[in-house]
Amino acid sequence: MSSVIYCANVTELTNTNVQQVPGVSTPPAVGALLAGYNQPGDGGGGEFYWASTAPLWGPDGGTVFATQGGGYWVRIFSGPISVRWFGAWGDGFSVSGAVPPGAHNDTVAIMNAFATASATGSAVYFPPGAYQVSPQTTTLSLGGSSSPVAVCASGDGGLYVADSATNKVLKIPRSYGAYKPVALSTVGAVNSLAAIAADGSGNVYVADNNSPAVYQFSLVSSVYTKTLVAGPFSAIAGVAVDSTGNIYVADSVTKAVYQVPFVGPTYGPAISIGTFASSTAVAVDSGAIYVLDSASKAIYWAPLPVKGVPTFQPISLPTTCVSPTSIAVDDNRNIYVLDVNPVSKAIYRVPSTQFGVSQPSEKISLPPQCLSPTGIAVDGSGSMYVSDAKNAVYQMDRGALLVDYKTTGSRLSAIAGAGISTTIIGTHVPAGHAVLELLGFDNVHAVNCELKNFQIAEDSTCSPQSYAMRMGDANSGFSAERMIFRGANGVLLRISSSASYAQLCTVFRSCTMQSNDGQLWGLESAIKDQPFYSLGSESHGAQWDNVLFESCFFEGLVSCVANTIEFDNCQFTSDASRGEVYGCGAEVLVSCATFHDCYFEDHYAAVRIQPVIAEIRRISIYDCFFSGNANLPGEKPVYGVWLQPVDLPLGQHRMIWEVNIARCVFTDDLYTKYGGASVAIDYDPDGKYVVDLQIDGAINLSSSTGIEVVSPAPITVLVKPKPVIQPPTVPPVFPPVPA
Repeated sequence: MSSVIYCANVTELTNTNVQQVPGVSTPPAVGALLAGYNQPGDGGGGEFYWASTAPLWGPDGGTVFATQGGGYWVRIFSGPISVRWFGAWGDGFSVSGAVPPGAHNDTVAIMNAFATASATGSAVYFPPGAYQVSPQTTTLSLGGSSSPVAVCASGDGGLYVADSATNKVLKIPRSYGAYKPVALSTVGAVNSLAAIAADGSGNVYVADNNSPAVYQFSLVSSVYTKTLVAGPFSAIAGVAVDSTGNIYVADSVTKAVYQVPFVGPTYGPAISIGTFASSTAVAVDSGAIYVLDSASKAIYWAPLPVKGVPTFQPISLPTTCVSPTSIAVDDNRNIYVLDVNPVSKAIYRVPSTQFGVSQPSEKISLPPQCLSPTGIAVDGSGSMYVSDAKNAVYQMDRGALLVDYKTTGSRLSAIAGAGISTTIIGTHVPAGHAVLELLGFDNVHAVNCELKNFQIAEDSTCSPQSYAMRMGDANSGFSAERMIFRGANGVLLRISSSASYAQLCTVFRSCTMQSNDGQLWGLESAIKDQPFYSLGSESHGAQWDNVLFESCFFEGLVSCVANTIEFDNCQFTSDASRGEVYGCGAEVLVSCATFHDCYFEDHYAAVRIQPVIAEIRRISIYDCFFSGNANLPGEKPVYGVWLQPVDLPLGQHRMIWEVNIARCVFTDDLYTKYGGASVAIDYDPDGKYVVDLQIDGAINLSSSTGIEVVSPAPITVLVKPKPVIQPPTVPPVFPPVPA
């Protein structure tokens, strides 16, 4: 290049006017040398060339910058993309582990790096440093004089907005992790917009209170076609659609909820499936329908599919929720209710009670710039969207760093750091969400996506029910290597599946999951009474499959809801002094699991096997070492392997079909005290629930009689005898000692 511009920081770079560079007649002949993003030497510098047009992914705030005089500076690079190029500081470290005052928040910079890496199919690199991240709020301005009355998120990645000012339905497209209001498009129009819903295929369902009726807008060959769906409606307050195409309508005048069944290719007559004190809004997920009754301050739910007139179960809203008007539900069946009262306006996150788990509601404050909230939506990543009649939609992220492959077409291949000198520290992460959320990727969008060589941690501002990392639906071809997941509370790694997707071929190698490091975070007293997990997983209809943990260290409970999971050469430890509920190494709840060459210590029960969700087909435990740890407090029984039935109605039970224990060593005399045992099988009054238990070549070092099995259950246990080592008949001959 004939001329080079030297810039100390990005501000100087973007303020350049290439056309005015002395001695330059052709702008493309100009280059720029950037010393640093925020300041010289901060790792954000590099070489740039000038271009009259930007690449497809730019300007992005890191590799492409618009200049004051027109044109763009484009970074010259190959290989991984550094977060320092986008302005990340990495100064969130202190000796105590807490984020120091004055540290910079690097969330926006990192998310911009993720977006560019996704667009270019690159990896993201974190140089040494501690990067503070937290959930963010983004304003999606619609422009003009719009007045949004409702919003919904679709499985196709679009965000749909009902604009009462124009009576049009607007679509905000999503590209590489971010919504782009500048690419706003119109789906269609009706006479009097009231409510909106969308399905996973991009079909949009719009309530028109002028008719009143519901209109379906279907995308065919890039053109939306409009279809009338009539019914005995008076004043539509809400609309929803399930995975089979059935439409549900909440009517505020008749106070009923109607189902309009899809019979393909048309719709059948609308059927009333319930009447309430008020029918304010309706939502559905893969397993249930939810009706908001604002008069009763309650949510009523019933399982899907609807058969006849279902029995709705109530979920009471907090008394502080004054004017609930809109409802949404996420992939994990948490319910979100929007309170639009000018004084108390907020979002209430109501954990679902469908599975008998009752938790308090969480109140989430709206951004102060949201003056007139009208509707709420939630997407697969848990981000919330609130429509504001004052011309905007607010995106409220729940996780700090979000990588949503399923709906954005992301191609981010890897996230890597420089070892333990690289830490991502999450702050203010709420319940149910994570510092890093990898959601919905599969081999179609990301092949062999991996994490390696850095730490993910939480500070004291995070909720006890938050996670260090969360993996969502359809994860396939994923691997993590030399990772450390660290936090003072909550679940460090959560792997979940919904009814439609499964985890496939997921591998963790040489990872550490340390959930109770109170010394680092100074939160020992804060988590004494909180359950803590190294690994938590849950499944709603699907399972995660072919998950391997190799040479990993777990501190805290490992809860496995899986189909074919394997632990190879892993160590499990748990601070059982916190209470019996925590003194469990691996908790196996469903399907198949293998433990090979693993070490267990400091547990009341090293491996607890219970068919909580479904029957267990096979558990294999080979070449493992069980240490009960004599320092456990209290006179409680300690078990190596503990089989438990599920408390079901009389005459019902779930089976544990096969348990094989081979070549294992059980040590510590606590296994023979207080009724403890190497292997324990709890009694089930409903009869035999363990079909086949075989113990082969196992040794209890504390017992001269071999394996100690406590089995009041009606089961025949095959225990092969302790191997006897015969002394040699001929003395061994050793080689002579060299002189």
